[in-house]
Amino acid sequence: MAHASGWHGAARLGMVAASLVMLPGLMGCGSGYFTEQKGGGGGGGGSGTLIQMVMSPVSDVVGLRGTVQFSVSGTLSDGSSTTPSVTYQVTNGLISPGGLYTAPAVAGSDTVIATSLGGLQGTPPCCVDTSVVTVTTNPPTGLEMVAQAGGATSGVAFTNQPVVEVVDALDRQLLQSGVAVTAAIASGSGTLGGTTTVLTDTNGRAVFTNLEIVGTGTFTLQFTSPGLTSVTGGSFSVAE
Repeated sequence: MAHASGWHGAARLGMVAASLVMLPGLMGCGSGYFTEQKGGGGGGGGSGTLIQMVMSPVSDVVGLRGTVQFSVSGTLSDGSSTTPSVTYQVTNGLISPGGLYTAPAVAGSDTVIATSLGGLQGTPPCCVDTSVVTVTTNPPTGLEMVAQAGGATSGVAFTNQPVVEVVDALDRQLLQSGVAVTAAIASGSGTLGGTTTVLTDTNGRAVFTNLEIVGTGTFTLQFTSPGLTSVTGGSFSVAE
């Protein structure tokens, strides 16, 4: 009986040991570090150690706030392929645990870093790979409403002043300052007063501060800028 018990104990120990894989000395990771090895994605799984990892795409070009889906593939020491567990990091934009990258709202270069998960007790990972994303400025194409006008009394500045932003062809906000935006009455009988043309700020937004209408009834305002598609705000009432 004691012999059988010892055999079962050894078998259990062997099963535990089989789930741990010694990492090779790759990219600063020496022997003695362990990690859980996932089964092969597309290679049918393997029993080797992870020796190489490649992130895809290796580079990409996107517009402001554009998205790119990243993935990784790995090679085991026995030649089979695997899909290693990784963590992602970026220098400027955002990236989800699943590798969906979202570019920032400013142009520039961004680096995406994929790191295979480390072993026991914070030991170093096996592999690291990087990809460079070039974020380009999209040309402005139109205007969009951010805040609607409202709370109006004839001859008095609106309680709620309108805010308009510059957007690209995909209706994404552009951080473009210095764009002149002009407000005018689109419907309703009255006279629009206050500062009717303002420049966008560093957030690409034209913030009106003292618009007013002399007249009563229901109105809408249109906002225009040279070369951009105009936008018309929602209707609001002006009381006596």
